[in-house]
Amino acid sequence: MTFEQLLDQSNQAKTEQAFADVELGLTLLDLADTTRIEEDRQLRRKEAGEAYDSVARMVPAIRLTAPQGAVLARQMDLPKARLSWDVTGA
Repeated sequence: MTFEQLLDQSNQAKTEQAFADVELGLTLLDLADTTRIEEDRQLRRKEAGEAYDSVARMVPAIRLTAPQGAVLARQMDLPKARLSWDVTGA
């Protein structure tokens, strides 16, 4: 296996991880929205924020195709909006 192939595999793994973390964040937000226990709600929202932050830190190190970048940006808009909505109380 060449070095370039290893880089491509590494990049693909990072790309898949970014998409999985966005989905994880959305799932955690859904759990937060359905719990009646305030402590659990806050914990799930904190964890969702950490998943979002993880992706935001990861993106600059990933070589995304234009379509991948567009999809990931759209997917990140939803948790960002949902997390901002709770913070502002809107």
